Amino acid sequence: MSRTSIRRALACATLLASVAAGASAQSSGTNRTVVNDGHRNIVTNSFGNCVRTRWMEGSDACAPQAEQQVAQRTVATPVRPSTEERQVYFEFDASDLDADARARLDNLARQLKSGEVRDIKIVGYADPMGTDEYNKALSNRRAKAVQAYLSERGVNTQVGELAALGETNRFAGCGDIKERDLRINCLRPNRRVEVNVDYYDAADARPIETQRRY
Repeated sequence: MSRTSIRRALACATLLASVAAGASAQSSGTNRTVVNDGHRNIVTNSFGNCVRTRWMEGSDACAPQAEQQVAQRTVATPVRPSTEERQVYFEFDASDLDADARARLDNLARQLKSGEVRDIKIVGYADPMGTDEYNKALSNRRAKAVQAYLSERGVNTQVGELAALGETNRFAGCGDIKERDLRINCLRPNRRVEVNVDYYDAADARPIETQRRY
């Protein structure tokens, strides 16, 4: 045997030894033997085919298990909107949706077109400038504007309810600011609508609440 042949034989032996150390082969119950990793998962190549220690004709009992493993690895986690994505803001004494509010609601609508949604609650607020009665009506108009916009984009807003809570200092007090324009600007976080969403738990059909109840 030439030196070149000896070196090739040694290289092949080394490769086989490393494969044996990293994966164990087990019988599939057919004429082919599949390779499992250290966690007893079937090893697949870049084409999704089972890796085997030998190839012979016969039924491929490995394929269903391998396909199931690939499916389990590729299941996507549902994308659920964050708190910030579920709220929109309004200008002073206004209930019209501006460009930013519409963009937020467009994104929200895409995420809420899912069978996982159990119920939706749309809650309107106003800042504390003005009378209680006026602000209650204003927050109601804001909530209805959001409800109508989402409904037009295919979201089933009828599964939940709408609430108008009027004026609030919950988000920004601004008590020390007396100048009117600065105060209006400071109070902007209070002029908002929140979309609260409950999801079904896929495991036991119980709802998962994404945000506390109002």
